[in-house]
Amino acid sequence: MELGERLKIILTESNESQINFAKTLGISAVYVNQLVNGKKTNISDTLAKLIEETYGYSAHWVMTGEGEKR
Repeated sequence: MELGERLKIILTESNESQINFAKTLGISAVYVNQLVNGKKTNISDTLAKLIEETYGYSAHWVMTGEGEKR
């Protein structure tokens, strides 16, 4: 499973739009859209940890798709 697919899962399960997700994390909506659509395939450790702290999804799972999701 690619990073974009994992982010789609987070958005769906959190009932969150890409725009609100971006605002919450302090990143651009364009960047989120690029990630979700596979145009960008990597995120920083810092962003993965922020997703973990904010949404409860394992930073390791967000980055690699391995291990427990939560």
